[in-house]
Amino acid sequence: MEEKSCAAKIEKSEGSFTFTLDGWSALPDKVGESTESPEFELCGKLWQLRIFPGGSLDSHAGYVSYYLASKATTVTKASYKLMMLNQIGGKDEIFTSVGVRKFEAKGVQVDGWGRDKFIPASQLKDARNGLCINDRVIFKVEVTVYGGLTPVVTSGNMSGGVMASLSQTMHTLMQQGEKMFSDVTIVCDNEKIAAHKCILAARSPVFKAMLTNAMRESANSTIVIDDFEIEVVRVLIQFMYTDTISTFATLDGLLFDLYGAACKYEVIGLISISEQRLLEKLSTTNCVDMLRMADIYDSEKLMHEVMQYILTNYDAVSQTESYKSLVTESPNCVTSASLLERILDKVNSHPASGLYKAVNPSTYVHLLSSLVKKKKSSSKQRSRESSSAAAVQAIPDNTAGGCAIM
Repeated sequence: MEEKSCAAKIEKSEGSFTFTLDGWSALPDKVGESTESPEFELCGKLWQLRIFPGGSLDSHAGYVSYYLASKATTVTKASYKLMMLNQIGGKDEIFTSVGVRKFEAKGVQVDGWGRDKFIPASQLKDARNGLCINDRVIFKVEVTVYGGLTPVVTSGNMSGGVMASLSQTMHTLMQQGEKMFSDVTIVCDNEKIAAHKCILAARSPVFKAMLTNAMRESANSTIVIDDFEIEVVRVLIQFMYTDTISTFATLDGLLFDLYGAACKYEVIGLISISEQRLLEKLSTTNCVDMLRMADIYDSEKLMHEVMQYILTNYDAVSQTESYKSLVTESPNCVTSASLLERILDKVNSHPASGLYKAVNPSTYVHLLSSLVKKKKSSSKQRSRESSSAAAVQAIPDNTAGGCAIM
């Protein structure tokens, strides 16, 4: 039987840039005031570091905001690592992007990515932390830029002995784990998957920590995964071995879990693919759940895209049960109140953008009233809990009973 295949890889290039800033204390430190590095070229693209010593928005006051901005004339897909270097041999302050980010062309309203609350300003100024020494702060960024697909190898008649592609070889290694020198077992839903420590460690820093540190998984050569279904784990392992996914068509119902697994084990390529697939499936019925997921896994890309969708389709979204739950669920749920605040913050922070100019005033009022309602409900709940706590304290020690907060 004749079997043909083709493998390809994404072109990518890497580079780093260091920006030493003397006279930190003399920089403007009001909210919204920024200091920029000179423009620099990395990986064939122009970039600039953008630093807000007092925070980029009122909600970021007291923190240093730190961003990488694209100055290129075209859209760029890249991952990045933002750093403040420790000057006394201690730990650097680092923020790494989750997956690949889309940097818009120069001049677009949102042309950069980074960390709104990179580090508390007071922590940076404390010389004991080693980040600001003699009024000098050293910034560094590492960038990986991704290009197009490049064919790697095409195989002819496999039965004729033509060498298989690396992807096919790794797929065989995965499938025949027990016969191919496997040295670790993954257990999920009472099923076992034979795997190889070197592959897991090379592809996932989380698995690497499990297998190299003094942890149970390292001692027993067994990794138990009990928070994801076996179908999700199989796809996760397949991607770690082959860098491919062959069953996406049947996995749409498990996309949230697949994205969660990719984030938990920090499998960068799978995070990017899952994010893209989620955004392709974005709708009024699932956008709030997707917003919660973006918040849980601190995904800037997902949060940005979903917020734009919610604001653009607010009339329909606000009528869904999932959106209403942001207001009506437990008053103590910090996440729901935080998400409402972040949606409002998105509107407030981009007043010049065409999208946000288009936001209907009634949308803004509805958002604001939802948040006020949420906070009032939370305040009443705290008041009831305080009264109940006082009542419980008044019960004599020899009285058996309980108190349920309704």
